[in-house]
Amino acid sequence: MFDHVVFGASNYAASKAFFLEALEPLGFAIVSEGPLGIEMSADGKTSLCLRLGEEENPAPLHLAFVAGNREQVDAFHRAALAAGGKDNGAPGLRPRYHPNYYAAFVIGPDGHNIEAVCHEPEGSTREIDALVARFFSFFDNRSGATPRLPDLEDCFTDRATIVRRSATGADVYTVGDFALPRIALLTSGALREFHEWETRSTTQMFAGIATRTSRYSKSGMLDGKPYTGSGTKCFQFVHLGSGWRISALAWVDDDAANP
Repeated sequence: MFDHVVFGASNYAASKAFFLEALEPLGFAIVSEGPLGIEMSADGKTSLCLRLGEEENPAPLHLAFVAGNREQVDAFHRAALAAGGKDNGAPGLRPRYHPNYYAAFVIGPDGHNIEAVCHEPEGSTREIDALVARFFSFFDNRSGATPRLPDLEDCFTDRATIVRRSATGADVYTVGDFALPRIALLTSGALREFHEWETRSTTQMFAGIATRTSRYSKSGMLDGKPYTGSGTKCFQFVHLGSGWRISALAWVDDDAANP
């Protein structure tokens, strides 16, 4: 796994626009931009850096980006073509590499071969998608819905840990410690028509374990006044005999000040 890749472009503005649009379905966004160029990343760990400065004939590169599922590969291909890329291989299986190698290829503005690839079997993230949807449905009291502790506990392993990061530090909970005060708030009448929902996510799967970074929003009425917010949740999953479960969860709200 690389830490960062840096390359130049004959047309910086065009290449910047192409990569931002083509890689958006994979979760890439601008990390920083300055006199030297632009840095983009999907996870804050590995980055793609486009160097500012003219290069008449930049050497062509093959850049392959990991997609969390096959739908992301399809979305990448559509976005890259819409951004002006040239088709170099429609989404599909490439069994010459391995049976589950699902990829798409596009030639970018400077002739670079840009690939998105998913190594997981078809539908492999659907169970996790459903599990995360069940988790978020717990925080929903619209239309008289009532949260139940067993419903949330069923999403987690027996000794799962939940951590909330805030300006004052980190609060560590068991599932029960985390759930009970939230059940009380959701059923007290103070917080009405409330729900949380996932707005976008990136999932990576390995041999029986997986991780997911989720952006989420929340909305309701607290003490008669509009209550909204957003943040990031980081899930860890493990596949048990009965299916996928959450083994750990950490989250931070966007309005939490940096320590």
